[in-house]
Amino acid sequence: MRRVLANVPTLMLLDDHEITDDWNLNRQWDTEVRTNPYGRRVLRNGLAAYAVFQDWGNHPENYRPGTPGAALFDELRCDATTHEPGLGNVMHDVLDLSSPTGTHRSRADRICWDWELTWEAHRILALDTRTWREFPAAPLGGVALMGDAAMDTQLPAPTGTDAPLTLVISPAPVLGFPLVEEGLQRFLVKWNGPFENDNEPWSVNRRAFERLLARLASHREVVVISGDVHYGFTNHCAYFPEGGPPARIVQLCASSLKKEDDLTRLNGRIGWSLPTTYDWLGWDEAVPEDKRLELQRASILPPLPLPRLPLPPLPPPRNILFDLLVAERFDAPAVLPAARWGNAVSASIVSELADGPGPDERKTQWRYRVKFARQIPAGHFSTIVGPNNVARISFPLGEVWQELFWLMEPPTVAGPALPPTASTLHKVPRDVPSLSERPSVQLGAPAE
Repeated sequence: MRRVLANVPTLMLLDDHEITDDWNLNRQWDTEVRTNPYGRRVLRNGLAAYAVFQDWGNHPENYRPGTPGAALFDELRCDATTHEPGLGNVMHDVLDLSSPTGTHRSRADRICWDWELTWEAHRILALDTRTWREFPAAPLGGVALMGDAAMDTQLPAPTGTDAPLTLVISPAPVLGFPLVEEGLQRFLVKWNGPFENDNEPWSVNRRAFERLLARLASHREVVVISGDVHYGFTNHCAYFPEGGPPARIVQLCASSLKKEDDLTRLNGRIGWSLPTTYDWLGWDEAVPEDKRLELQRASILPPLPLPRLPLPPLPPPRNILFDLLVAERFDAPAVLPAARWGNAVSASIVSELADGPGPDERKTQWRYRVKFARQIPAGHFSTIVGPNNVARISFPLGEVWQELFWLMEPPTVAGPALPPTASTLHKVPRDVPSLSERPSVQLGAPAE
């Protein structure tokens, strides 16, 4: 990797480890660090190093005289006597470290880390999802990786003259692996709190996530390139806004070059056996209270008859899953799964919400299907690649191919100097989806 990086031009984007793991995680973290002089110094040093050694090369024009980047470089010049870098407030201003939590300096007054490259047939938009975050009022609430204003500037609405294909670099995957992001991670956050389990996927803030999907879909053909999560995968989303044209969003994730562990390998070993298709219905409003209760009653299992024990009563297993996977989506913007409802009662309730009891009732405002790619024949690492990996991406006509290269087994002292490598090839469409991919309410498991 050293040789590759030394000989191939690179464009990069900062995320968390330029500073420390999961910085700007929530409002409490941001407030405590910004109001601590030592915390701000750590942030300042990490961002300044990134500016000098990478961002300057990403877009040199941002460091010309009269720019915030030039002001940063002026402050970094060492004093001839003390050999100490300047410690003025200018650095805090241009790095947006002097603003109170939840606010940001204007783009003209600070260094902006996002960047864009445009060609005739495609363009690349690299999103800064670390320094433009939006925090809910709750100190430990789920963060929006970009606020509304940042999304409007970094991922602007289409103009009609844009390149046909838009590639978006989002450090964290937009469409993540449900077993982790929608199940295990939510459970662990409730159990351990937000600091132990990286509570910052896009999906943790439902409003920001749904707004991002809608904005991506407005560009019709989008490929999202991500890393961060320490396992690789490919999926694609067929997005159908009511009254608007459908769109295709392809998600590619290759991660990571280091740091595989037992959990990442476990993802790869069981990922092939999980459902690959997930259907969703969305509304701007919240699900009415009476419908919430009906859905919960229709979807949970009755408690199992257990012998009397001196233990607190435990909720039935399906009730726990319902609260984790469904009930949290009842608030606006409400999003409900369209498929796999366990009985006719719950399916009929969702159908009523989706289609309305009468012609004048408001119906679903958007719906989308996410389908994970799987290499055939299916088996370990055919859907999720758990070992360390690196990807090669290609764009055959109407498709996107991601080939993930990985080691057959971790190298050992007694093993060969170059362990045998393997690869997982995923092929997904990138053209606009057909109506056959439009989700509808289903009872039981959908066809794969």
